[in-house]
Amino acid sequence: MDFTRRQIDILLTGDVQLDVDDNFNSIIIQTLQFRFFNQSVQHFVEYLCAAGDDCDWLYAKQKVPPLLNIDYSPLYKAIEPLLYESTSSTNVAKCYQNDTLIDCLGGMCSYLPFDISSIPSISRSCSRYNQFELGIIIERRQIDPGPSIHDLDVFGFQCNKDQCNGPKNEDDLRRVVQSNNDWILQIENDSSSLQMTNNYVILFFVFIINHKHFE
Repeated sequence: MDFTRRQIDILLTGDVQLDVDDNFNSIIIQTLQFRFFNQSVQHFVEYLCAAGDDCDWLYAKQKVPPLLNIDYSPLYKAIEPLLYESTSSTNVAKCYQNDTLIDCLGGMCSYLPFDISSIPSISRSCSRYNQFELGIIIERRQIDPGPSIHDLDVFGFQCNKDQCNGPKNEDDLRRVVQSNNDWILQIENDSSSLQMTNNYVILFFVFIINHKHFE
């Protein structure tokens, strides 16, 4: 959904290869991305279902209209001060390198989640400064029926405030993200009435909203 061009693109396909158990009704993967330099928001939604014919299209018809009314400003305004300094001459003095505070003059701080043998882990480091990469990506994955070991709720970011990739800022961001779920679409299937099929169906739609001013 491109508000600049007033265009909605929906891709429907099947026979998707998944790295999860076959016994599922539906999967929804949502990714919200804020870029601070150009004040942009991108919302990606991927929906996969094995719940009968046209399950993807039925979901799209139900969920696309509410997405038009999502207000991203409260979450953006709460996150931006924790990660971004708009002054062009800003350089972080120190960043965390894993658990150690190191000098990072002229760079920016990085916080990235990753898995090692299914064990969640965090990478903190000093990165080369790139104003276009300053931002945060929040990802949530829900599987129905759940809960599932494949469910996911995680974020990663690049920031240009001193020590902004440290544990305290991580905790503050987690509280902000968890307290603002207005952008999250829920799975609303009646599992008792679903008929499983052999093929998967995927709905993938991308929402790109460019905000020049969050005022």
